[in-house]
Amino acid sequence: MATPSASGRSLGAQLAQLRKAAGKNVRDAAEYLGCGHPKISKIENGHVGIAYRELLALLDLYGVTDPAHRERLVRLSRQRRQRFWWTPYSDFLSSSFSDYLYLEQTASRLRVFEPLLIPGLLQTPLYAAHQIADLYPVSRDDETMRSLVDVRVRRSQILAQGTRLDAILDEAVLCRPVANARIWRDQLDHLIKMAAEPNVTLRVVPFAAGQYHGGAGRFTVLSFSDLGGDVAYMEGVAGEVTLDAPAEVGLYNTMWDHIETVALSPQETVDLIQEVRDHG
Repeated sequence: MATPSASGRSLGAQLAQLRKAAGKNVRDAAEYLGCGHPKISKIENGHVGIAYRELLALLDLYGVTDPAHRERLVRLSRQRRQRFWWTPYSDFLSSSFSDYLYLEQTASRLRVFEPLLIPGLLQTPLYAAHQIADLYPVSRDDETMRSLVDVRVRRSQILAQGTRLDAILDEAVLCRPVANARIWRDQLDHLIKMAAEPNVTLRVVPFAAGQYHGGAGRFTVLSFSDLGGDVAYMEGVAGEVTLDAPAEVGLYNTMWDHIETVALSPQETVDLIQEVRDHG
């Protein structure tokens, strides 16, 4: 099945914003629907779905009359039952990562900081295969490995669809080539190619920057054109963490701003990658 907590979270957040903008509280909404107020809270938190007639009723209560806006929210509510491209891989993915894939596919902008590896959205298939094999030291069968690589590569399709990607790497990433020199050169060539795309900005924090605010490790901040507030995401071997509380996400926004101030310019970054590619 689809990832209801992710799509439901997006819909719920928008409904909460509309309710507040209309000057209504949770009890007002519950009374209008004829349900208990905990149900409204669960809808707004993405924990339960909302029936079509209930959604239309709330939109009436909140004064949402624009047909296009109403239709967007109806479509979002139906996505709870939709199949996505990663649905066939569900046996190989955690539910939290499936949730992240939904967020990644619906985000308008991603800011990715990576201190050790090429970001997943910018990996070639062969580089991805090597990294996945290294990151999961436990024995995995060929089908699982192929599926994990497929998922990682297919994620990058959002870039061809225009999603904005701002990626910052530590220079250490460029000093960690994979075992096969040809795969590494192809990966660097791919980075240079992607850096030329109008919706991709790639920058590197050089060793010369000294100590900076990258010690917390890899993270991604996702922004949404139709959802107020960002979402922060961290991924590790033991699992994934998604944060959407403004105070928590604010810490990662601040960290991103600090990292950005010490990173090379996009052109300096491409020049450095080219130098590593030519002399590595």
